[in-house]
Amino acid sequence: MIRTDISTGMQIGLTYKPSPFPFDTAFDKGTKNGILSEPRLTQVNSDVKLVYGADEYREARYQVYVQCKVPDTPAGQEREVPLTGELTDTLTDGVTVRDHLTLLLHSARVMANTLDCQNEPVVPSTLPASVKVS
Repeated sequence: MIRTDISTGMQIGLTYKPSPFPFDTAFDKGTKNGILSEPRLTQVNSDVKLVYGADEYREARYQVYVQCKVPDTPAGQEREVPLTGELTDTLTDGVTVRDHLTLLLHSARVMANTLDCQNEPVVPSTLPASVKVS
């Protein structure tokens, strides 16, 4: 889903798909792990992690990785091909990193329920207060 302000060209987008990266990917700076040059990794729990940072165009990207065992898939699929969601936003001003990650987590919880994840991953609907973001 992408929404665009036609007058400014600014947009907000949310997409979900199978991840090209295994759940245990380190997402360290300088590794070939996607489009974020300096990713920040936040492990929410054993089933969910968040990765966020700026892409090559200096636009913020927020990603969630969920170990979701999709019905009728091979054993280990949830680790090797987790569910990933990505939120991009150039439309809203003044929305904090925490707010973006909370929105992303809420959507991930909805997706995990919709996909009927067989391993029942624990996806919080909000970012726990104990999780520090910068």
